[in-house]
Amino acid sequence: MCPGCLGDLPWLGDGCRRCAAPLPPDGSPGLCAGCDLALDGVARYRAAVAYEYPVDQLIAAAKFRRRPELARALGEMLARALRAQLATTERPDCLAPMPLHPLRLARRGFNQAEEIARVAARELRIPMRRDLCRRRRHTPPQTSRDGDDRRRGMAGAFAVHPSVAGLRIAIVDDVVTTGSTCSALAVEMNRAGASLVEAWSAARVLVQPAAKV
Repeated sequence: MCPGCLGDLPWLGDGCRRCAAPLPPDGSPGLCAGCDLALDGVARYRAAVAYEYPVDQLIAAAKFRRRPELARALGEMLARALRAQLATTERPDCLAPMPLHPLRLARRGFNQAEEIARVAARELRIPMRRDLCRRRRHTPPQTSRDGDDRRRGMAGAFAVHPSVAGLRIAIVDDVVTTGSTCSALAVEMNRAGASLVEAWSAARVLVQPAAKV
C-alpha cells in the first residue's frame, strides 16, 4: 500500500490491552472501562484498524468479490500495526488463521484469514500453522446475528489438533465484531493444552467509531 493510503486509514494505535478499543486521550494506558467483546479463552486481542470506511469496503471486496490481493494488503496493515507492540511483549510461537468450512472455502476459492496471516507471518517472522485447527461444522453467516445468537451458533464449530499443547498461539482473522468466533476457537485451543491464545484481526468493529490519528 502506498504511503498516502496508509496515512488515511483509521488506525487504532495503542488501545486497551484486553480488547484493543481506543482509550480516552486523558486516560491512563492499560484497560478500558468495560470491554464490549466476548473474549473467553483469549488472553489478549490486537487489531490494526477500525472497521469503517475504507476498511469495510476492502474486507467486503476481498471476501465477496474474490480479491485475495486485498486480503494480503490487510495482512500488511496488521503487521505494520503490531510490529512495535511485539517488540515489547512476548511473541506467539505461531499464527493460526481462522479456518473456513470446506463448503465455504470451495465457494469463495480462498480463505481471507489465511491470506492475511501469511503476510503477517512473513513480515513479523512468525511461523504460520494451518494444521492446528479446522472447522467441523458449517455455521451460517454471522454478519446479521447478535452476540448471544453468534455464541450459540459457534458451539462445537471447531476441532483442534493435539499439537497445540504448550504453544503460544495467535488466531488471525479479518474482522472481529463480537469476539464470539475467536472465543469459540480459543476455548477449544485452551482445552487442548495451548500455553496462551491471543486473537489478532486486521479490523475491529467499534461501538463508537475511533477518531482518526
